[in-house]
Amino acid sequence: MKLRWILLGPLLGVVMFPLSGLQAQLICSGAACSSLPINNAQLDQVFHSLETQYLNEILKDMSDASVMAGVHLSPSGVVNLREFTIGTQIVAGATEQRKLNVYVPDYGLLEDMPSGGFAVVPRIFIGFNVGYMFSGEPHDWSSTSPFSLHRFDFYVSGLNMSLSDMKEFAKPKKDEDYGGFSKSIGGELRYHLMEGGDRGAFWFAFTGMSLGVGYNRVEQKLEYTRANSKVKVKAGSGTTIIWNAEDRITYSSKMDVFPVSIRTGFQFLYLFRLSLGGGVAWAKGSSNLELKRYGRAYADNDYAALLGVTLPDSYLDLTMKGAGGPSRPTQAFASLGLELNIPFLKIFVDAAGNREVYSASAGVRMVF
Repeated sequence: MKLRWILLGPLLGVVMFPLSGLQAQLICSGAACSSLPINNAQLDQVFHSLETQYLNEILKDMSDASVMAGVHLSPSGVVNLREFTIGTQIVAGATEQRKLNVYVPDYGLLEDMPSGGFAVVPRIFIGFNVGYMFSGEPHDWSSTSPFSLHRFDFYVSGLNMSLSDMKEFAKPKKDEDYGGFSKSIGGELRYHLMEGGDRGAFWFAFTGMSLGVGYNRVEQKLEYTRANSKVKVKAGSGTTIIWNAEDRITYSSKMDVFPVSIRTGFQFLYLFRLSLGGGVAWAKGSSNLELKRYGRAYADNDYAALLGVTLPDSYLDLTMKGAGGPSRPTQAFASLGLELNIPFLKIFVDAAGNREVYSASAGVRMVF
């Protein structure tokens, strides 16, 4: 069984935030409902198992992906900024994809239900060295006072973008469509713990070390539809219910992310700047999801298959709403960045993450 709707973020805490205001409904309609190997009480049990074992996992994964996408506030290839820069980047966060089995007490199993999170946050950013902006370049960067304004870099970023504009780059698959928006606004202040060497050196140069604190608000809304989605419900009696349906999903989230990070790196062969670092992100916020699924359901088993008999079909209608948040209030992460040091124009890629959730970005910036 393959359901990809939970993987399309905007393109598409030590404990789990409790589900609040969760509502769900699963009903059968049609003259052939009595032929399905499930009654109303069992439908209610399936429904309860989905909300307690599955919906909260989706909300957790989607929230975690948004948090990790929010740690990117400045190009990590830039350890210490020495000028004014403006650029654009696109950040994608994702969690490890999982297959979950939802156990329905006294009935059976929903096999291989997919859970995963994905978030895309485009942004435009401006950054500048505070001392450079107010008094120009110092005579010698390596001799600046620890209290000098030249030790501080400041970045601001943000963008509000319709996801429909991204279909040119990420076309929906067959029987799929999506819409919505992604919005972010943030800022970061970085302090030069150590100044780097001569950036004009060809072979090798240390680019310094910096400590940064920031804030990023990431908001998303996703509207997603998928036709011809198949789910198999295996009953304890050995009979399987095949449920072919259309999925309609509305997902929204608002996350406030507060990352603290340390970064160091070096430049080699003049053209390449590599950075390494890590940090911790504190997050608070919530995600909301509404799932509607309606379609034909029928029972199938080995006896019917052998006899070439198709059992009567009916229609199952599911409506489920829930709210949740990140799996925990903090996420530790490691970071890696690479920048091409072309005069006046820099092209960069970044990555950050841990074993469970990760993010990556790519962008371009100009320096003045």
